[in-house]
Amino acid sequence: MTVDPFTPTRRLLYADYSVLCSCPDGTVSDDPEGLYDHDTRVLSLRRLKVDGHEPTFVSSSTLGPDRCLTTLIAKQSGGEAEGPRLPQDAIEVRIETRVGPGMHERITLINRTMVELRPDVRLEIDGDFADIAEVGRDRLQKGTTTRTWVDRRGFELVYRAASGERAVERGVRMWAVASLPASRRGVRTLSWRPALEPGATWIADLTVEILIDGTWRGPRPATDRDHEVDACRSSRPVVQSEPAGLGDIADRAIEDLFALRNRELDGDSATSWVPNAGVPMYTGVFGRDTLTAGWQSALLGPQISRGALSLLAATQATEDVPFRDEEPGKLLHEMRRGPLSELAIRPHRAYYGSQTTPAIFVLTLSELWHWTGDTEALRRHRDTAMRALEWAAELGDRDGDGFLESVTRSPNGLRNQGWKDSNEAIRYPDGRNVEAPVATVEEQAFHIL
Repeated sequence: MTVDPFTPTRRLLYADYSVLCSCPDGTVSDDPEGLYDHDTRVLSLRRLKVDGHEPTFVSSSTLGPDRCLTTLIAKQSGGEAEGPRLPQDAIEVRIETRVGPGMHERITLINRTMVELRPDVRLEIDGDFADIAEVGRDRLQKGTTTRTWVDRRGFELVYRAASGERAVERGVRMWAVASLPASRRGVRTLSWRPALEPGATWIADLTVEILIDGTWRGPRPATDRDHEVDACRSSRPVVQSEPAGLGDIADRAIEDLFALRNRELDGDSATSWVPNAGVPMYTGVFGRDTLTAGWQSALLGPQISRGALSLLAATQATEDVPFRDEEPGKLLHEMRRGPLSELAIRPHRAYYGSQTTPAIFVLTLSELWHWTGDTEALRRHRDTAMRALEWAAELGDRDGDGFLESVTRSPNGLRNQGWKDSNEAIRYPDGRNVEAPVATVEEQAFHIL
């Protein structure tokens, strides 16, 4: 395969739980492309064709982490040098995309020829509702998808699956507003045939809504998000440096961190908020990552620390559930919302296989107090911190040798539950994996702190 270093092969747009991974022209067709929401691929196909062909990619401009402007051309055949149709005749296609929650697209066609055109415009849409952990791998959960044609404007796909007593429902609804109604071509294609005079423009506004937990969620008004970004920029610290490039690096880091904010976790609080751990794979709650982002960015303000502490305190373990590596006093490692987690095929709906989170919770609470002097926060989270320390002293050191060690009790749990938590992360010098229980030096340091 030839790699073009000047043209990225994938494009990412993201906001809250929504992530769009596509080709530079906006096409979604091959793994790992898709529109993801709550760890579920709700759109696995999105392909635009004009007169039976995919338009040619020209350029794509990223306007923010959640939006972009793409320009394509749909070449017209049959032109001659004498005209009126010319060999270079084409329709310009502009696509404005913004995600979160769901997605909004504005498709604009401009007739750049000297003759009237009636292009056949088709948009193919489909969703496979794969868990993000299944993309490119074997499918572990299977359900049924109901497809409904919605009022000559779009499609609605609703996916339902069950495993034992657990069930999950996810859906996607795509509808279009244009100067003429859409026609249906098969079970997954919308089509239009607009009349375009020379220089004329035709616009279709497409809205993608997502069904999560019985509620349809659509894109937030663009002005609301723009105001949030403006408010963040106006209130954040200004880094002045010599050379000035150091300040530019700090500004970029602040922008990137704010772009990870997940408003569906923090409830749009003015005093606290919670970032995703990363995109595209790690949207949602990841205990130690969220806490670490809070105390390491304390110079910018206490909002992330406050959001992380409150969220993890609310989900502190109270039961002994081996499947989730849950023990009283432990704090959350990760919370996934995809079908595999919702159906309990995997334990990550609320998974507690981490030694690090309890220690980092106490550290973050200490850092919050040192930066703000907020004694009320100390009182509010004292019991959570004490239960976390008690877990470390008792259940975290089962053999009483003074070292915190980990061993999973879940068939799908993490072999290593320290900072480096991949199954092959902890090895002897000769390359052999260290077998559980494992006590790593960094975990001892975290708890001694």
